[in-house]
Amino acid sequence: MATDPICGMTVDEAEALRAERDGQTYYFCCDHCRRKFLAAPAAAAPEPPAPAPAGTDYVCPMHPEVRQAHPGDCIKCGMPLEPETHAVGTDEAEAGERQALLRRLVAAAILTLPVFVLAMAH
Repeated sequence: MATDPICGMTVDEAEALRAERDGQTYYFCCDHCRRKFLAAPAAAAPEPPAPAPAGTDYVCPMHPEVRQAHPGDCIKCGMPLEPETHAVGTDEAEAGERQALLRRLVAAAILTLPVFVLAMAH
């Protein structure tokens, strides 16, 4: 058995994902942890995450439907939950997308109304 260097979960070496760095093989519980490891510079180990602000939801990287308001372990796989992060500027982007969808909905409703009236006129 090996330990995932990112989340600390114990994994079976025969079935685990793996990556090599500096001639050493590392084993991972999921592709999320493997990608996080590969994204970190070779000279530095991944840093522990900064404390999350109050009101942050914690999510399992393998099972996004598992959510809770405090840190802990996933009830399905046992992995530690990670704070859910949103990219900077996401709120503005979502608002713009919401406005575009609303405009399309209004245009579709206006164009649908005459067709509906003609179809129901009989």
